[in-house]
Amino acid sequence: MNKMLQMLVIIVPLCFYTQNTHKVYNEFPNTKLDNYLKNNPLKTKLDSFIDIAVKNYMSDSRNCGLSIGIINNDSSFIYHYGEYRRLSGQLPNNETVYQIGSISNTFTAWLLSKAIKENKISLDDDIKKYLPKHNYQHLNYKNIPILIRHLVTHTSGLPEIPSNLQNQTFFDYNNPYKNYTNELLLADLKTIVLHEEPGTHCAYSNYGMGLLGYILQNIYAADFENILKEKLLLPNNLNTTKITLTKTDSLKLAIGINEAGKNTCTWQFGAMQGCGALYSSLNDMLLYLKLNLSQNQSALYETHTVLFALKEKMGMAWQIIKRQNQNQLIWHNGGTGGFYSFIGFYPEKKTGIVVLANSFPKTDIIPLSILEFLLE
Repeated sequence: MNKMLQMLVIIVPLCFYTQNTHKVYNEFPNTKLDNYLKNNPLKTKLDSFIDIAVKNYMSDSRNCGLSIGIINNDSSFIYHYGEYRRLSGQLPNNETVYQIGSISNTFTAWLLSKAIKENKISLDDDIKKYLPKHNYQHLNYKNIPILIRHLVTHTSGLPEIPSNLQNQTFFDYNNPYKNYTNELLLADLKTIVLHEEPGTHCAYSNYGMGLLGYILQNIYAADFENILKEKLLLPNNLNTTKITLTKTDSLKLAIGINEAGKNTCTWQFGAMQGCGALYSSLNDMLLYLKLNLSQNQSALYETHTVLFALKEKMGMAWQIIKRQNQNQLIWHNGGTGGFYSFIGFYPEKKTGIVVLANSFPKTDIIPLSILEFLLE
């Protein structure tokens, strides 16, 4: 996979997960910084474990800030490390705004689930039903079509990214989807040749989730962000989860740090908003975690249902895997050029975690370590 594709596929594969348990993982470089800001009181065993779990990450001078939110039964725990902006001398806080990348997929899936309940769409609909007529009859493999369920489970057979991504006006490697239009998306769909039956193989596709966002816009005849706000975000008090930031939001926005340790811009997603465009805060993401654990939101709860199961298990956007003591972990992560995020939870244990970072390196080893500690 070339460097550009690695950057644009904003998720890690299932094979990342190790079966080792009850330990802090040490995958990051040797320490470079001895001191960094933190609000960890270091009073409990959990406090101490988290401080150890983040040490190698925070000691790498290329990294910047980290916010951690935990729910364990009826208790919540919050920790902040580093800086929300390089050299600011200010910790991130509960209202700091981060870009959450591919975790946006789970909101797109939630919106799809809502649309299904409103009888506007079905998982078993052919995607051609929602595309301009006469131009996409080729989107089949041996007369087997791509269904909506294939888009939301990454089993459509569509590529990871559109082949014409660099054809957009003023293409910028550091903001690769910014000017990608619906017209370009639909034009690229005309060139697709499927090489396997949809629904037989799971391969992460920003393309598929971006297309699902486009389809949902058409169903509701409204802008994607406005649909999310009306149907999901505002009714559930997710007030800082959004695509378009206000001036006030921008003051709270963490500055992303790229893989070289330099400030970088946030990504805009053009026609691909369904795959990664959302910003959020730790407060909102903890509330989202609680909603997922509560099972009171039926449309959200149904996104956890397994729709595809071979080597991988997929719900609606959520990845599902058996972890410690055979408990079922439901999770997603995301990254853009200067941000990385993780959300994961064990429904049976009412335990979950959110980690938000304004640095590009993967943080997954941190929440996995913490979750295993909580389940001891």
